[in-house]
Amino acid sequence: MNIARASLGNLGTFWRSLPSGPASPLAIYWAAFALSVAAFVAEYFVGSHVLQLGVLLVLISFVPCGLAWLLSRELFRKEAERKAWPALVVGVLYLTCLINYLAPESHVGGMLGVVASMKSLIGSAMLLMTFVEAIDGMNASASERRFRLSFAGGYAGLVTVSLLADQPGLDAWQDEFRIVAASLALMGASLAVLYRRRNPLEVSKTRKTDRSRSVPCDPALAARLTTLLEVDRIYLEPNIKVADAALRLRTPDYKVSQCIVSDLGFANFNQLINSYRIQEACDQLLQPDLADQPILSIAMDCGFGSIGPFNRAFKAHTGMTPSAYRRQTRIAESVR
Repeated sequence: MNIARASLGNLGTFWRSLPSGPASPLAIYWAAFALSVAAFVAEYFVGSHVLQLGVLLVLISFVPCGLAWLLSRELFRKEAERKAWPALVVGVLYLTCLINYLAPESHVGGMLGVVASMKSLIGSAMLLMTFVEAIDGMNASASERRFRLSFAGGYAGLVTVSLLADQPGLDAWQDEFRIVAASLALMGASLAVLYRRRNPLEVSKTRKTDRSRSVPCDPALAARLTTLLEVDRIYLEPNIKVADAALRLRTPDYKVSQCIVSDLGFANFNQLINSYRIQEACDQLLQPDLADQPILSIAMDCGFGSIGPFNRAFKAHTGMTPSAYRRQTRIAESVR
């Protein structure tokens, strides 16, 4: 089981490679998935020797398929598309697994049978949806398509290996098949997370162009919104939403959104706000009296809630990380 041992041994190294500061949802979902897989692998090796530890490891390893789905959503969906309900569904799946695990065998049937059916149905749906998340959005760049196809292909291969373990003649090696598949899944997920951190999701410009042609301009509203941004500096408010801006402008939300797309040339409100926040961050990073200010502190001062979204937005706008931007500026100043 060298693959399993290598997978478990690399967890600490991978975690240390993640940026410091508040953990991003991507890092959190990867950590949860890694913990679940590590517990599954560890239970195979030590669960039968230490009974209480084995029970704990089983409880931790209940829903790797659900966590894989949450991770794939974070890998392939934009921040604006985050929803709370997928995590709730995974919570329901965990609860059904817990009930089935704790229920005495003599009580199987009736409501417990319904719970078991629900567990099987939700688990199967999540297995499929993990694959769907990857292949949904193939109208992206060539590199993004390759990433999605590699993820989907690798995932489909691992699911196939797990299903083969149930076939007659191979069922004697069922546990070993699944340990190898789980270990490879963790390695693949770790590589996918590293790729996504270095290559954030691209913002599609096609919809912005099409909508700007179909929506009439409103220069007066655009001027009022610009004043709200440049004078009132609402972008410094961490939780500002388009509804908040519309309320201050006394204008319906949809008109503000139309104005952002057609007049100001941004895909959505978040992209507009982030452009001002990043400009503010660039200004602060250039100030000599803030040379020792932590980047996390600057991110929070500019309206970002955590370091992960700030790093991704900053790199998307400037082509480099905040640290590299600050370092390059210092080098340029020293040359002068």
